[in-house]
Amino acid sequence: MISLTECWAVGGNGNITYPSDGATILRWDGQDWSMVESPVTNTLYAVSMVSSTDGCAVGANGVILRYQVELNQKVFCPMLMAD
Repeated sequence: MISLTECWAVGGNGNITYPSDGATILRWDGQDWSMVESPVTNTLYAVSMVSSTDGCAVGANGVILRYQVELNQKVFCPMLMAD
């Protein structure tokens, strides 16, 4: 949790409690949760945000995503993907 108006959660297949197949990234804006597009289909296990513009998510098969702010778009980008 970054603040009362920004929090992130990850999981798989739309489920953050019992992940299975497919990546789920959710963002809390202080009022509602919203889905954030993931560039991978790997189930995600954890997310760590050090600020509202810097963070990482990790998941199945060694996937690591880096949260970046690019051209006014906030996106998760693959950093490492194992075969």
